[in-house]
Amino acid sequence: MHESTDIFLRLICKDDAFMTYLWELTEDAKNVTQIQNKVSLVLIYELIEEQQNFRDSGQTRFVICLKENKRPIGTIDLYDFNVNKGLASVGILIAEKEMRNKGYAKEAILQLHQIANKQLGIKYLEAKVQISNVNSIGFFESIGYTKIVQEEVVSDAIIYQFKL
Repeated sequence: MHESTDIFLRLICKDDAFMTYLWELTEDAKNVTQIQNKVSLVLIYELIEEQQNFRDSGQTRFVICLKENKRPIGTIDLYDFNVNKGLASVGILIAEKEMRNKGYAKEAILQLHQIANKQLGIKYLEAKVQISNVNSIGFFESIGYTKIVQEEVVSDAIIYQFKL
């Protein structure tokens, strides 16, 4: 468990599967994620199992919880881990609408920076943000991520990078 003043991150577990499934079905999540496959509860269970070993799977998910009552409010992911480059991608979702714009996403990503660098040896994080997602663009720019000039356009996404 990695704590701060208002939130903490914990590894996702099978008990989180149904909640995660419901979050993934929301229009907000569909509009900001890069998931190509149809989400199912079975798929969520399989991903949780697979993500228990980050180095083997190249991905892991943390649940963002309020410190005061341990209530889950969202998720933050590391994926596409490249050992040779010390690089991984990051994605974040504050699923509970009433919890947005309160600084929880910033706290979560700052905690993730520490975990990624100190525990996993990651040197760079990238965020693939859809061009239409102006809130996420503003968020990543506000915390120091810089836009990467791309040789090829990656669908409708912009890539931001941060050096840990």
